[in-house]
Amino acid sequence: MVVVHRVFRREFRQAADLVLQAPAGNLRRAAVIAGHLDLVIGALHDHHQAQDEQLWPILLERATMRADLVHRMEFQQEVIARHLIKVQQLLNMWRRTAAASVAGELSSALRSMGKVVAEHLDDEEHDILPLVRDCLSQSEWAGFGARLPIDRTGLGLVLAEASRAEARILLTMVPAQARLRWKVCGRHGYARYVKRVHGDALL
Repeated sequence: MVVVHRVFRREFRQAADLVLQAPAGNLRRAAVIAGHLDLVIGALHDHHQAQDEQLWPILLERATMRADLVHRMEFQQEVIARHLIKVQQLLNMWRRTAAASVAGELSSALRSMGKVVAEHLDDEEHDILPLVRDCLSQSEWAGFGARLPIDRTGLGLVLAEASRAEARILLTMVPAQARLRWKVCGRHGYARYVKRVHGDALL
C-alpha cells in the first residue's frame, strides 16, 4: 500500500504542472496528458473501491474500538470523490478545447485535490496500517495486494516507486505471465510511455 501511495502522491503532484506546461490549443498534447490522468484517476478509484469492499468492513468488524478511524477514512474518501468530480469535468473540457483558461482551472483543481489525497494517504499510513497489522492475517492482506495492476503501464507506475526489495515482493503478487511480459518488453514499453507523457520533464 505504501508504494502505491507514493505513486498517487507523485502523479497528482506532477499533474498540475503537466497541464499548465501543455501549449494552449494543442489538442494532441492535451489528449495524451488527459489520457494519463484518466489512468491515474481510475487507479485511485479502484484503490478506494477495494478498500470499501475488502478492508473497511474487516476493520469495522475486528477493530470496533477504532471504528472512528475507519469512518474518518471513509469520510475523507467521500471528500476526494467530490474533488474528483470537479477535476473530471474540467479534464473533459480541457481535452476538447486545450484552452489556456480551462488549463488554469484544471491545474488549480488538481493541486487542491492532490493536497486532500496526500493528507488522506498520510492518515492511512499513520493510523490504518497499524490496525491492519493487528487485525488482518498475511493471507488476507496478500489478497488485498493481489489487486495490483498487471498491465504494462499500471505495473510500471508502481515499480517506478519501489526499491529493488519492494519490487521483488510486488512482482510476486502478479501472475507469472504478467511478470514475464514485464521482463521481456514491459519495462521498455513503459519507458516509452513516460517519455510520451512527460517529454523532457521525466520522472
